[in-house]
Order: sequence, then structure tokens, then C-alpha cells
Amino acid sequence: MDPDDEAPRPVAPGWPPPHPSPPLPPPREYGAPGTPLAWRPWLRGLLAVLVVGALVTVGLVLLLPGGNDDGGQAGRQPSTSTSTSASASPTAPAPPAPYRCWDGSEAQKVKDCSLPAGAPGLAWVFPAMANQNCGPSSSSGRGVVQRVLCVDKLADGNRIRIGYYEWESVDNGLQFYEDQDLVQAKDGGFHRFSGTSGDLVKAAALYRDAPFSFTITVAPDAAATPEEMAALASRPPEQVRGGPAG
Repeated sequence: MDPDDEAPRPVAPGWPPPHPSPPLPPPREYGAPGTPLAWRPWLRGLLAVLVVGALVTVGLVLLLPGGNDDGGQAGRQPSTSTSTSASASPTAPAPPAPYRCWDGSEAQKVKDCSLPAGAPGLAWVFPAMANQNCGPSSSSGRGVVQRVLCVDKLADGNRIRIGYYEWESVDNGLQFYEDQDLVQAKDGGFHRFSGTSGDLVKAAALYRDAPFSFTITVAPDAAATPEEMAALASRPPEQVRGGPAG
């Protein structure tokens, strides 16, 4: 059974409430399995939406005391006023770190941050989870470290299901999607997949340099707004480990 087809935990009747600024889906008309999603522009657009953070630059000023000037007179001692002034100069405070890692620690470079891990790590990579109804984490499946299935509701009333994954390696994630006979493409820092699952439309994105992915399944007659698509965006590849501080 495809892990994405498992139903999430039962939720209370009437849930979820209408999404104030909903997430995403595609137009009616779908082709045979393995057909590119050219006829589903909103779904293709969703996978391309990324949150772009502004880069923060921190300047560092070094205070260097002036050296002694012998003036051609060997052994000449600096004046008392100069010596007193130099010793009284305060030490420049260390500049704040320009980056904050996913776990809250600081770093001079994002690459110095560790890869996200555990439930907090998955929530960092996929911030949309905080506004969705999600089931418990599981680790069923080859190479799966953790998987969380969530559901959300579009403004048009259609339900959308999202599976969030952390893999032992990127290769494990690739194998999982390739086994589903989906159309594959590379786009920026992602491996992207599209196709159908039964009577549902399926789209997925796997980071090329980080072992995380998400899979979306939705009815073919669903229609998502740009705001709904943006609400489901994951972290951009360059911010998986962390982002600009501030």
C-alpha cells in the first residue's frame, strides 16, 4: 500500500474549519498516469513556491592601537598620556552571528549548522505543518526516518492530503518515488514528481541535497488560489539548515 494513501487520524466532525488563507490543488481534466502536469498549472506552481528570506550582512570594525614612534631615538618611552589612553580603550564587542540555525543556535555560515532532525526538524523544514491537522509520526517504509500525514482544506471545499518525510538519505527518497512510476524532473534544488494515484492527482518534491520530501494528493477538480499555494511552501534549499538572523 502506498504510504501516501493511508488515511490520517480520525478528526472531530466538522474539522478542519475553512482555511482563512488556504493551501493548494489542480484543474479538472487529467491525463493518463505518467502524463506531465502541464494541465495542472496551480499544482506545478505550488511545488515551485519557496519562501525567500532577505540576506543579513554584519560589518566588523577592528580597532588597532597605534605603534610606538621612536623618532630615531632608541629606548624612548611613550608619553604617560598616550599609555593611559591606550590602556583605557574598551575592547570591541564581538559582532552578532549573521545566521541562526534551525535549532536556535548561531553560526557564521549556514553550512556550519547541522541538518534538521526529529519532530522539531521536520516542523522547521515544513512550516505549513503548524496550521494543518496531522497524525502521529511513524517510521514505516524502507529508508523512512519519520513520516507525518496531514490534511488541510481548500477554500473551494476540497480536502488536500500532505505526507511529510525525513529519509535516511536522499537516495532512499528517490527510490521511493521512482517506484511509483511518476514523471520526474529536476528543478533548482529539488527532484520533482507528478502523476496520479487512483482517482487523485499526486505531486511531490524531494530536496536534492537534504533527506526531506513532501507529497501532495488532491482531487482533480480542486482549485487552489496563489495564497493557498504559498501557504504550503517548504523552506528554500539554501535555508534547510538555517537562515539569516534577525
